[in-house]
Amino acid sequence: MDYSAINTKIKAMRANLLNLDDYIELSKSKNVEDIANKLQNFNAYHDFISSLEHEKFHRSYIESKLMLSLMSDFKRIYNFVFDYELKKYLSAFFLRNEIHVLKLILSIIYDKRNIEYELTDFNFLIEDKLNIDVNKLKSSSSVQEFINNLAGTQFFDLLNDTYKQSKRLFDLEMKLDLYYYIHLHNLQKKYLHGENKIILSKIKDTEIDLINISWLYRIKKYYNFDNTTIFSYLLPIKYKLSENEISLLVNANTMPEFEKIVYNTYYGDLFKAEKLKVEHVLYKALSRIYYKFYLQSKDNIVSAVYYIYLKQLEINNITSLIEGVRYNLPSEKIISYLYLKEV
Repeated sequence: MDYSAINTKIKAMRANLLNLDDYIELSKSKNVEDIANKLQNFNAYHDFISSLEHEKFHRSYIESKLMLSLMSDFKRIYNFVFDYELKKYLSAFFLRNEIHVLKLILSIIYDKRNIEYELTDFNFLIEDKLNIDVNKLKSSSSVQEFINNLAGTQFFDLLNDTYKQSKRLFDLEMKLDLYYYIHLHNLQKKYLHGENKIILSKIKDTEIDLINISWLYRIKKYYNFDNTTIFSYLLPIKYKLSENEISLLVNANTMPEFEKIVYNTYYGDLFKAEKLKVEHVLYKALSRIYYKFYLQSKDNIVSAVYYIYLKQLEINNITSLIEGVRYNLPSEKIISYLYLKEV
């Protein structure tokens, strides 16, 4: 595949990503409606935000439109790739966002809250690819009905078997996350070749190591699970994190003990620098490795995958901005919570 055309396209799309000055301007907004009005001035969001009715300028509706922008960008990239096997690999990124939407609907039904999103947005995101009846999902009156409405999809047996054993939302969400990463890893082995396989394996396997540490951290800090259960939540894929290190982390009896073990791993220096803030470590490690290969690479798909990563970060940042403005946080405080891209 000739990557010059797609790299040129990605370069043009990167020009539309928000920069620090843009974030500062958004962080000074008076309210969420003000953020929505400002977002309409950016090419990436104008068409999506301007389609919102004025009375729907609040967080949930804006977030659904941000997701549409992400998926629209991804479709532009996906449709520009003509290599069949690369398209099969990239299809996993559709799955990531579709699972995000499934988890969102599931959590709302689990908590018995009203769904404050446009139904057409859900259709755009998951109906075409997963062959799911979104109307049925949205109208589910219970978690079991939600699961039943997934019959015929790859998620039904997964969630149904899990729900029989545990009624916790945590377990259902974890199973969906595990499914995504294992599916991505399998596609990586099957459809990537040459430089694409070498580079993306390093990036994604690093992510899996850090995901396992972050999940272990959350479980150890907030839950009281036995070790067998904890092992069942981990991805069975290892890169720089050894089987022995994972076992030591699972068996750690206290958070100080857990922290000491983490600091002795390959990723220890990063965790020390961030004082065990796992989300910050995940962001910094991935940003550095993506940026490194982005600068070095020309004849591969890395620029496209890096762009998707940056766009996902941007959506997360805007969501954090909305939350900060809602709670009247000062601009400097809001900016300190954001993950900013490399130069």
